[in-house]
Amino acid sequence: GQDAGPAPYDLLLGSLISCTMITLRMYAKHKDIELGDFQVEAEFFANKEGQEWIERRLSFDITHDSALQQKILEICAKTPVTKTLLRSLEIRTSLI
Repeated sequence: GQDAGPAPYDLLLGSLISCTMITLRMYAKHKDIELGDFQVEAEFFANKEGQEWIERRLSFDITHDSALQQKILEICAKTPVTKTLLRSLEIRTSLI
């Protein structure tokens, strides 16, 4: 202990982020699509009413057309960790 390791929700978000990145890279390689360099960030939120959700943000160093942006969002919704988490909470994904 001694508060030296990551918090449980940090590990949860790390799993979501890494799964998202791996899945997008695999998809891009399979389809021969250039995504460029990109980052994925995620934050966990909870309110007084007991609602919980995650906000996931993706940023790319190159601009993609709207069709590819939509496909990226669809792929994000289908990652294994995303599908598991969606059973119990909402994940809001945006491209920034």
